[in-house]
Amino acid sequence: MNIPSDTGHGHHDHFVCLKCGKVTEVFDPKLESIRDELLCRKYRFKGVRHTLDIKGYCADCR
Repeated sequence: MNIPSDTGHGHHDHFVCLKCGKVTEVFDPKLESIRDELLCRKYRFKGVRHTLDIKGYCADCR
């Protein structure tokens, strides 16, 4: 699945502010590499997709 995003990448993850509800799309190749190379390999799992929402507070709401 190729999801259009503001990051310029099909796949992206999210920061979600618990106060104002702002959602920020993020993409980090290093995070993708960690998922593929460390987690999946460690558990001998073949990942094909994932979702990641990090919930907390944006700079405006802290």
